[in-house]
Amino acid sequence: MTRHRLKKGQRLEGRISEQQYELIGEFIANWSHLELTLERLIWHFLKLQPDDGRIITSTLDARPKVRMIRELAKRHIRHRAIREQLLEVITVIEELQGDRNFVAHGVWSTMMPDDIPMALSLRVSAEPGHITSEMFPKERMETLIETTREIGAALDDLPAALDASQKRYAELLHRLKTTPKPTPTNPNP
Repeated sequence: MTRHRLKKGQRLEGRISEQQYELIGEFIANWSHLELTLERLIWHFLKLQPDDGRIITSTLDARPKVRMIRELAKRHIRHRAIREQLLEVITVIEELQGDRNFVAHGVWSTMMPDDIPMALSLRVSAEPGHITSEMFPKERMETLIETTREIGAALDDLPAALDASQKRYAELLHRLKTTPKPTPTNPNP
């Protein structure tokens, strides 16, 4: 979050471009998909059918879903590399949450004459008489959109990867249990 004073000649206009509206919409739509993917992952860990899972997750925002997944992953993912990768992704989601909230709940304006889209927030604590704002130029929005899309796609594939990993682990354990143990040989018959 950056605090700036408007420079001489700069002003805020209460409008944004059509392109910015599209970028905001795409980011929010991707975030909604990401939250659904988080819900499905919780349902997978808890072995719930979607109708039952919705009872648990439908009223939660991303923060508690992420906390649940973090703890469930620690309990249910045996494959350490997969668990660590998921926890890294969860950390990225937590970092993106602030941007998501600014984009979704901010009051949008354009700083002129620079033509820079900004979201203003009265929710974020600021000094009296100041408003906190974030600049969201096209490049930043595109990065947010792409990151959110990639995370959603990766997490969509995770339940199948977990099932395959757990199945291989179970097969390995079964082979170890059923493999005949070598009998010690006596060197002196």
